[in-house]
Amino acid sequence: MAIIAPIPRGERRRMKKAIQTTKDKDYARRLIALMQLHEGKTIVDVCRIISAACSSVGRWIDWFTQGGMDALHTLPVGRPPTHPVSEMCAMLTVLVQFFPQRILDNSLHTRGFGACRRSQISLVNYIGKIAGIILDTLGFNPRLD
Repeated sequence: MAIIAPIPRGERRRMKKAIQTTKDKDYARRLIALMQLHEGKTIVDVCRIISAACSSVGRWIDWFTQGGMDALHTLPVGRPPTHPVSEMCAMLTVLVQFFPQRILDNSLHTRGFGACRRSQISLVNYIGKIAGIILDTLGFNPRLD
């Protein structure tokens, strides 16, 4: 008795190509496990070959049957970044209204602000110094990464 439904030839070719070209080794492991199951190996045999728990292989089978190859991709790690966009827009609107020339004269690039985290924190402190306020009290989080 087959554990998974037969995989069409075109999809098997795409799976083999993805195994060879992907940089995500967990994704490749999942695809290899499904290819082994398609060839008729049992879940226990596949678990021994790829060193994974039987429950993990069962979960991969569910993902594959529900969403195909795309469902097997590794999800990004951690929480999605959240930025206080509304507070940032409000602050920039206030700064442009009250200090337009001062902001233009002191261009960010000439002040040495780049794209790294330390520069972003310095930028927040600089904006606070121009406006004469403490940004932390407004709920503005200086971590902008």
